[in-house]
Amino acid sequence: MISVPAIQKSDIRHHYNWATPFYRLLWGAHIHHGLWDADESSQIAQRRLVTTMIDRADIQPGVRVLDVGCGMGGSSIHLARELGCEVTGVTLSPVQRLWATCEARWRGVAKRTTFICGDAERIEFADNSFDVVWSIECTEHLFDKPAFFQRAARLLRP
Repeated sequence: MISVPAIQKSDIRHHYNWATPFYRLLWGAHIHHGLWDADESSQIAQRRLVTTMIDRADIQPGVRVLDVGCGMGGSSIHLARELGCEVTGVTLSPVQRLWATCEARWRGVAKRTTFICGDAERIEFADNSFDVVWSIECTEHLFDKPAFFQRAARLLRP
């Protein structure tokens, strides 16, 4: 668990609201790092990370995905476009939610994506709602990781 009393969710939200345009300039559509094989661009490494996760998790076309810490929607949009997944993305940042929603419209996947501004540790979904709970570089922002993963397990369909 995060045990820095001075850090609040509002601090994390403020950081991403302010920094998102800079992350977009530096990293592109995906706010996360990547999986490098050599000296390829960050965009190639980011796509490789996403496709490697899809392969290793054996994500099938059309499944329902919860993207925790979806950022600007890069992974959500990729899952919707490439696999026809129904994706719900959650971000603390209203700036990122707006960005993800606009990008999904631009990329033609607005009907298969939903972006919610909320705290992933508090937002409510019905049990057995998703086939996959997906998260890249977000869990460091969770204050009670064991509770989050127990809850995530309940959200997964058997």
